[in-house]
Amino acid sequence: MKQQKILLVDDDPDFILTMRAVLQESGYDVAYAYDAKAGLELLETYDPDLVVLDVMMPFGTEGFDATITIRKDPRHARLPILMLSSIAAKHPHTFAQQKDEPYLPYERFVNKPVSPEQLLKEVSNLLGQSPGTTC
Repeated sequence: MKQQKILLVDDDPDFILTMRAVLQESGYDVAYAYDAKAGLELLETYDPDLVVLDVMMPFGTEGFDATITIRKDPRHARLPILMLSSIAAKHPHTFAQQKDEPYLPYERFVNKPVSPEQLLKEVSNLLGQSPGTTC
């Protein structure tokens, strides 16, 4: 089976460093970007199987904008997106996939902080693997 590719997009270098190591240790190929613009550029050349995307980055809610951009492109319309954010700790917003889907077409939304185990479980589920299965 081919090694599955994950694109991490988050403005927190510590989060990228930690989660990249966790994902690589579990057998995933990982590329990363520190903002949505760079992530969208990398998406074109890296061709990931999954995008893990932060909501709040240097330009506000650019993660939401990136999600919409990804979905508008027919090449990436079915690419799984895992949204991660600490927005709930800063704003009284709640997100629910079915309620938000027309506006924010992601597969899963997980509040930060997220543990390495939870991230691996979410990634495995979105990629159709059993948790703990290497790629």
